[in-house]
Amino acid sequence: MVRSLATTTPSADEAWRLIWTDVALSDLASLAPNAGSRPCWPTPTCSPAAPATTVIDIFDVVFGDLQRAATHRGQKRRTRELRDYDRAVAELHTRMQALLEGLDDPAALPGTLDGLRADRAGIDVAMGTVAALMRPPADPFHERLVAAYPQIRRFLPGLIEALDLQATESARPVLAAYHALGDWLSDKPRTTHRPAEELDLEVVTPSWAPHVHDRDDDTVNRAAYACCVLDALRTRLRRRDIYAPTSTRWGDPRAELLTPPVWEQQRDTLCDELALNPDATTVVDELAASLDQAWNRTAAGLAGNPDLRIEQRGGRDEIVQTPLDAQGEPASLVRLRSAVEGLLPEVEIADLPLEVHGWTGSSTSTPTWPAPAPAPAPAIRAWPRASRRCWSPRAATSGSPRSRTRTTRPSRGSG
Repeated sequence: MVRSLATTTPSADEAWRLIWTDVALSDLASLAPNAGSRPCWPTPTCSPAAPATTVIDIFDVVFGDLQRAATHRGQKRRTRELRDYDRAVAELHTRMQALLEGLDDPAALPGTLDGLRADRAGIDVAMGTVAALMRPPADPFHERLVAAYPQIRRFLPGLIEALDLQATESARPVLAAYHALGDWLSDKPRTTHRPAEELDLEVVTPSWAPHVHDRDDDTVNRAAYACCVLDALRTRLRRRDIYAPTSTRWGDPRAELLTPPVWEQQRDTLCDELALNPDATTVVDELAASLDQAWNRTAAGLAGNPDLRIEQRGGRDEIVQTPLDAQGEPASLVRLRSAVEGLLPEVEIADLPLEVHGWTGSSTSTPTWPAPAPAPAPAIRAWPRASRRCWSPRAATSGSPRSRTRTTRPSRGSG
């Protein structure tokens, strides 16, 4: 629940203002229509659901943009690093190829080993380059998001203080880490690292672990921990596992379900309308039997079906189905297309609107918007032709007596 502006502390109010000022106009324009075209400040006349919805909308957009920008910067940096990475891999490949060939030729193996020993320094450099630039598959470039933590730090305390969030049982660790992060920022704002035993690291995923938890000194990095928690929070908010009770869009969808007493009263009526069996056990048994038949039928035909196979990918079994081959157009379709194109009349493009109007009367039913009023012509002060003095805005707008009483030079031939 978003607190009233009258009861908001100065620090929270400043955080609110930082949230609004840090959001670009493009971000606000991309929000849902219900969020409005301007920020809805938490005043007594504003519905409590509107500010909560707007704040979560802005957090979702801003943090999502930070993640996309981090990925984009990481991909650009990765492109620059690939040259050095490929060169180091090529050097190691050459050394390994020579070693494998030496294993097949025992007479040449001592010479190969001597060459590897002589080039030990180069091999170490290449291995160090590969170790430094090697990245896991589908790397999300978390380190680039951590670099944007100063931007997140500006509005994070106010965001944690202003929103009252609740969670389902599965998302309780994420919400607990979210509040623990708020306590860290309020109690120890200058502490950037804390012992790992003081924090619950259940929310830290394997991809975030190298950035969050330093196993050498067993400490947690605050910037990486904050980004990890906000990443998990945004994911859970989108799943509605974490929700704002006062929000309509970010609320708990389970709250709209029928209560057990109401369900027992309306079970038969609703099941009849949906053509479902009111006995849940019977429905589950029918679905299980149908699924079992489908699996048995697939397993029976798997050996004789070359288009369906099971392959090992990424350390797990995956079902792979061969795409269907493209079929050429039959001759009858080609003849039909030519015949239809031959029946189409050739008309001028300008005649099409008139013909459509004759069918539908569209030009008379379409509202005509009034033309905008012409802009007034700028007022330019006309000076006498005899005046050889140039006009300037400063002289025209100045209130000094000199600018108003200056005489003009008389024209040639005047008395």
